[in-house]
Amino acid sequence: MGASTDNATVNPTDDLMPPRMDRVLMALPPLHVVASNASARFVVGPSGAFVLLSIGSPDAVTTTAARLDLLVRSTRAALCDHLSWVPFLDSLLVSDSDIRRRAPVTIVALDLLHDVLTEGPTMIDETTLGCIREAVRCERLDHWTVGSMAPAARIDLCDPAQPTNAH
Repeated sequence: MGASTDNATVNPTDDLMPPRMDRVLMALPPLHVVASNASARFVVGPSGAFVLLSIGSPDAVTTTAARLDLLVRSTRAALCDHLSWVPFLDSLLVSDSDIRRRAPVTIVALDLLHDVLTEGPTMIDETTLGCIREAVRCERLDHWTVGSMAPAARIDLCDPAQPTNAH
């Protein structure tokens, strides 16, 4: 079991959240790019770019948000090396429990994660998605690697199937 770094409390969901979060990420539409860095996830799709960390305990919000902030800054710097413009990166703490306290970043419930990552206006075009996909595929974004850490949950980053027009 994982321990919170805020006050060393043990939370049984700390070890369970990343696989549950990965199941949600595996169900994303094919245009989405997913990469991992230990328990963190980097997700980019037409509706935006996100860096995610799971949180099991309300007591860990502050320290987990600080770690998330460092990941966002390093990811943004790495993207600058590969893109002419860098999309805004949203920081998301993902929780399986109801955390009702102030936080320096957005906290999203696990059951709403898919909708948060897919709904909304198009913010990132297909060309930029392709550049990010290639940077992730070639492992040129610091420590982000393709897909999730679970071997069964690896995500293929080949170009998504193009829609066909049936006549």
